Amino acid sequence: MNKKILILNPVGFIGGAEVSLLSFIKHNPDLIYKIILPFPGNLTDSLKELNIKYSVVYPDVDFNKLSRKSFNIFSFFNFVKYAYKIKNNISNDKFDIIYSNGIKMHLTGLLLSLMIRKKIVWHFRDILNNKYIKTLFYFLSLFTKIVICNSNLTAKQFPRFKTKTIFNSVENVHNIKLKNSETKKLAMVAHLTSLKNIDIAIDTMKYLDDDYTLHIFGEEPYLTQQPYKEILLKKAIENNVSNRVFFHGFLTDISKIYTNCDLFLTLSERESFGRTNIEALSYKKPILTTATGIFHKKSSLPFVLDYVSLKPESLSRKIRQVFDDYYGFNFKCNTFWMKNKKKFDIIRNNKNIKKVILC
Repeated sequence: MNKKILILNPVGFIGGAEVSLLSFIKHNPDLIYKIILPFPGNLTDSLKELNIKYSVVYPDVDFNKLSRKSFNIFSFFNFVKYAYKIKNNISNDKFDIIYSNGIKMHLTGLLLSLMIRKKIVWHFRDILNNKYIKTLFYFLSLFTKIVICNSNLTAKQFPRFKTKTIFNSVENVHNIKLKNSETKKLAMVAHLTSLKNIDIAIDTMKYLDDDYTLHIFGEEPYLTQQPYKEILLKKAIENNVSNRVFFHGFLTDISKIYTNCDLFLTLSERESFGRTNIEALSYKKPILTTATGIFHKKSSLPFVLDYVSLKPESLSRKIRQVFDDYYGFNFKCNTFWMKNKKKFDIIRNNKNIKKVILC
């Protein structure tokens, strides 16, 4: 009999975690899924295409306000109330396991698992900087079946015997050739939030010649309170580079992003993994990335930047150096990819996730 999995996802839009989730569902069609979302978004369109059942269960408060920094006893009761709402929504369904796919659903899911007496698997993709929240989740993880972590950096936050590290994976891309770039298109794929440091990339553009362009792919998170895109647009105008900075929104077909860019940038303050870097490398595109996620403490790699000293002037110099020796730099990036690509194999990793969930 096919196993039934209740999946709790903290957002209704597609981000890195949701790309991984959809990949898992596609590669494990023998399982039966139901997904709970706190609000609708473009993720629901993808679920409909896959014929996956889902329900939107609205929390009593905006999930964005239940942040790691503001967590307290009152917000805890909001999670309890939300777990009860989900319990009522699934009252007629039977599930073998609960799988939570984001930090704001991990606590909700754990409470729900106690209510319906089913085990829960956390898929953890966050770096917790607040020591109190970190201690809390360390303790709560003891009540889970297991915590799947997307990087060794993420796994260090939990008891070793409770974790299983499985890297995010990417599709195998074929017939992509290394080539010298005739254009100078910089690309970023990110939600429009301050943590992604898109503003630094825009500031950098004023130090680069007019033949450089910056292409930003992504949208503001649903229900965001601050129109961050307007701030970024204003910064581009102030730097007199608005004619060279382009916002393309969300694109489902990632191949269009990576095949058309010449250099991929990740300037995040923190990343638990950084899947867009791996996607770019799989398309044999050179990258410049901060030392976050899987590149944590790997500053010796030629494409890893020191976040502490990340400034527009120094970044512009590094970008020019890349294009001065584009083929050589790209070759170094591709060498890293060829040595490590098995770690990100999409078929193997999704099978491993399934094995961990069901064992």
